[in-house]
Amino acid sequence: MKKQTSYSNQSSKFYFDNPDIWEALRNHSTENEVEFLDKILSKNGSVTSILDVGCGSGVHCIKLSKLGYKTTGIDLNEKMIVFAKNAYPECEFQVGDMRKIEELGFSQKFDALLCLCTTFTYNVNNLEILETLKSFSNSLAQNGLLVIEIFNPISFLEKNKFRGSFFLEDSKKYEDLGLQVDVLHTVNEKRQTISEIKKIYSKTDGKLLKEDRTEFRLWFPQEIKYFLETNGFSVIEQYGRYDENYLDLDKTRIITLAKKL
Repeated sequence: MKKQTSYSNQSSKFYFDNPDIWEALRNHSTENEVEFLDKILSKNGSVTSILDVGCGSGVHCIKLSKLGYKTTGIDLNEKMIVFAKNAYPECEFQVGDMRKIEELGFSQKFDALLCLCTTFTYNVNNLEILETLKSFSNSLAQNGLLVIEIFNPISFLEKNKFRGSFFLEDSKKYEDLGLQVDVLHTVNEKRQTISEIKKIYSKTDGKLLKEDRTEFRLWFPQEIKYFLETNGFSVIEQYGRYDENYLDLDKTRIITLAKKL
């Protein structure tokens, strides 16, 4: 019998537990992401307050706050939150679970909620998805906006690209930090998930620093629309990348913009 891989404690990974490395790996894309978010939020609602769920090191929060938004970030990884509080004291950060936001005791409902990068895909079964969407809805004001980013399996199914590495790491960015990364992905068809084994080595001596194992839910465009529209949201638009004019869903991510009814 094939041994089952354990994917417990997925919030603790090498780059999550080293927020400075996380920022170095992600900073190249955050300017474009924040510009996109500002455009779609401004165009579709009156947004003052934003909750960033899975905020990581807090870089999206600080960049959005500089555009005039009141931003709050939550993340399950305590090291990320400690880093964010120290680096960006202008914003509010708390350790929190996306499925239980109400337990954090926020006094206000937010005008917009962001769930970017891989965060939402850590809900690998339908019960977790429903719990999270309820938590999101309870945290949003009436007509509040929700932005969810998920992986898009169509990008490799349609073009038959999948050969063991779905979303490729930029090895050059790791190398610049003195690291080497090896990644293997496998698909579990029954669970509709993709499993990742990521090994991070020191380039100096070749030592294995960490082996992270993660399971992500795979989503199709109509599927995420169905879950949202049957749980109190109306889908406004779906984007294939961080570009308000790019509506083809042929890239590795789908960014869905929805409104709470």
